Amino acid sequence: MLEQGSERERDSTVCIRIEQVSTEGLAANRKVTARSVEDEILTLVNRIREQCFQYAEDFASGDIRYQGFEDREGLGRGMITIHRRKVTLFEVDVAIGCLLGFYFGNGIRAGGGRAYKW
Repeated sequence: MLEQGSERERDSTVCIRIEQVSTEGLAANRKVTARSVEDEILTLVNRIREQCFQYAEDFASGDIRYQGFEDREGLGRGMITIHRRKVTLFEVDVAIGCLLGFYFGNGIRAGGGRAYKW
């Protein structure tokens, strides 16, 4: 399901692939469900939307999907997708997806997203 070109990827506005590079830190390899990760990311994208795009609609449950697994070395790999919404929200959703990807990929260790700093 994580393969490139999967149906979930094709049906999304944004697909962010993540790969864990370290097992150090408080949040490393914490046991979570896909649903709890989706709920946390949903909260995060709605905060980004609130800060940057007040005129756009909130994301709803099911708009953000997460799938992940642990590889043979014990490192996490996963995929976050943002479901396609209205055509009028396409550019906003792409921008939010880019901001989300940047947030996960940068070195800042503050705020609610720090658990996803892989």
